[in-house]
Amino acid sequence: KNIELVRIKQVFENNLTDIERIESTIKDYKEKLNSYTDSIKENEIEIDSLDELIEQYKLELSELKLINEKNNNDIMLKREEKEEIKLKLEDENKQLRIRERNYISVKEEKFKVDSKLERNRNSRDNLLFNLYEKYEMTYVQALDFKDSDIVIDHKQLEKLRKEIRLLGNVNLDSIEEYKEVSKRYEYYKEQKEDLENSIISLNEMIKNLVENMEKEFLENFHMINDNFVVVYKKLFGGGNADLKITDMSDVLGCDIEITAQPPGKKMKNLSLLSGGEKALTAICILFAILISKPTPFCILDEIEAPLDDVNVFRFGEYLKELSVDTQFVAVTHRRGTMEVADYIYGVTMQEKGVSSILSIMLKDAEKMIEV
Repeated sequence: KNIELVRIKQVFENNLTDIERIESTIKDYKEKLNSYTDSIKENEIEIDSLDELIEQYKLELSELKLINEKNNNDIMLKREEKEEIKLKLEDENKQLRIRERNYISVKEEKFKVDSKLERNRNSRDNLLFNLYEKYEMTYVQALDFKDSDIVIDHKQLEKLRKEIRLLGNVNLDSIEEYKEVSKRYEYYKEQKEDLENSIISLNEMIKNLVENMEKEFLENFHMINDNFVVVYKKLFGGGNADLKITDMSDVLGCDIEITAQPPGKKMKNLSLLSGGEKALTAICILFAILISKPTPFCILDEIEAPLDDVNVFRFGEYLKELSVDTQFVAVTHRRGTMEVADYIYGVTMQEKGVSSILSIMLKDAEKMIEV
């Protein structure tokens, strides 16, 4: 019984301990519950404030969207105005060049008129001097002897004076001299006729040469234009391009208009393209000329410098294709161009004024990497 009593007491004490522990736990849970309740209330307040901020931000976002749409429309209008201004500027430049040519022409005419005026002044001074030397009269004194009824052919009068001076004294050997002069006249006459015939034949030859040059130029021009379209599509990955002669009546002296249409854009004049597009278009024209008439040797000095990496890669691949017929020496700092080269030469200056040259074949370099 005592043992049972002790066991019951022990159980009772354990139960009391558990009750105290449970009551303590319940108390802690109640405190936590109260703190959680307070936190929930605070969070609800914060959520309400955040909801208000979200609504405010939504309103501001809708306003910003409207402002953004308006700005985009303004940007589109500004771009259109920019294109119109560029076109107007190009027209103004053309008009300026025409006016400059007209100015030069007027300046040349003025120079001719000034020269003629100067000659007339000199002639007037000579006439006044001769009048004083021969008749000891001034121009004002000579006006007193002027008779308006007399018609004088000054050219005929001067001609007769020259003939009289040339006659000189009576010459008994004039018959023999006439025969000699006559022979010389006939000889020079024949020479003159030969020269005139030569001039006519030379003019005909020049005309034929010009016609042949125009014909050959047009043939090569159309060939280059066809090659230009193919090369442009390959280097740009699409698009279109065209070369146009501005004046067919003056094929050899007129300008050539270059138009290009990069992928996804409108057809534009070369002057309206960006720097990289201009550079790549010029490279396309160069390659089109090389395809039309391949040369054994060609030097390229950093012509691909304005291009981005993608276009440099296309440039290098196409350069590799052209190297079948033409040997290229390319001065470059671009990696894409170096990758397609057979030989690479590097110039360094580790010491001031002393250059060192390093050379390597890419095939050898690949073998070294594999080893």
